[in-house]
This record gives sequence, C-alpha cells and structure tokens, in this order.
Amino acid sequence: MKNALLMIPLASLFWASSTYANPLDLSQVSDDANWLMHVDFDSTRNSVIGSFILEEFEAKPEAVERMAAMTTTFGVDPKAFSNLTMFGNGEHKKGIAIMKGGLDAEKLIAFAKLNKTLETSQAGKHEIHSLNRDKRQPVAFATLNNNVIVGGPNAGLVSRGIKLVRGKAPSRDPIGLLGELRQVIEKPGFISYVDIVKDSKFHDLDKHGAAMMKKA
Repeated sequence: MKNALLMIPLASLFWASSTYANPLDLSQVSDDANWLMHVDFDSTRNSVIGSFILEEFEAKPEAVERMAAMTTTFGVDPKAFSNLTMFGNGEHKKGIAIMKGGLDAEKLIAFAKLNKTLETSQAGKHEIHSLNRDKRQPVAFATLNNNVIVGGPNAGLVSRGIKLVRGKAPSRDPIGLLGELRQVIEKPGFISYVDIVKDSKFHDLDKHGAAMMKKA
C-alpha cells in the first residue's frame, strides 16, 4: 500500500491537465518545515521536458494500460491531478504530503481495506487510515472533500496536515530565496528547498559530512 501511494503522484507527474497554475502555498506548510518539495502538475506538463516525456509515455501502449489499471484500482484520475506538496523538519520519517485533485476517496479507501494491518482513527470529522503501524515502513492517510489526500508515516502527522489544509495550524513563514527565484521563473513546475543548517541537526554526521554541510 505504501509503495502504491508513492507511485500515484510520481507516475502521474506529467499527466496533469488542469487549466490553472498551482503555485506553492506556504500557508499549508508547517511552521517548522526545514525542507519542502512542490510539484505544479500543469506547469510541469506544459514545459518542454514535460511535453517530451508525456509524448514518449503515450507512445507506449503498455505504459498507458498500466496507468489505466492504476486509475481503476486506486481510484485515481492522473489527468485531474492538481499539485503535490511534501515537507518536514528533517527528522527521520516525519514528513507530511498533501496532494490535490484526481482522487476517488471511496476507491482509495476500499483498496486500503485489503491490507490486514489497516487501522482507522478519527481526527475531528475526518477518518485517518493507518497501515503497517508497527512495521518498518508505516503509512497513514486521510481524504478530504474527495479531492485532497493528506499522507504521512503516522496518524499524528496526518492530523497536523489536515489542520494545515483547513488553515488551523501554524504555517511556514515566507522564504526569501524562493520569492527571489519566482521573479526569475514565473510558474515553476517543480520546487525543492532545504535549510541545510537546520535540517542537518537531526542527523548524526561524521566530520566529513559535517564539513560538507557547513560549506553548503
């Protein structure tokens, strides 16, 4: 189930066809985020590289069939994907993902129920579905309004993600560097940001790794 949830946004990266840009919204990123990644599917699809990859993908019938099967099985419509934002403070297995568009909540939950480790808890009016909680790769998710999925390694982080989507949790301050870069690229399809100094504090680095982080 974990691998399936990860495959959905990655395999569908160049299939989005929304009619508007989906810029990074820092109000839906936690206030302690030291790294983040954001994909605007529309801008990516319309880029030169995105268009080329999409054409190559659609030229392979077997790939198109696999995507169609994923839509039927997981309840995902790749062509309706809007955007994906992932973030965390740098702690191991403490990231949150928020994906919007192209989801059939009922089908996604029905597929999750095939996993015997599934546990469901409540966060306000939202249900959080957790799988493999006591195993090496736990994953949890919740669906909101049938077109938003919030994912993370546990129910606590998913609950925090839900609050961010609803505007009820402290969010990230503006990032000056990203603001400057937006003046260069108006509609970036992909954004990745890391505060190396703060992020590296959560990792045990040897002297060589520490020296590299200091220079970076």
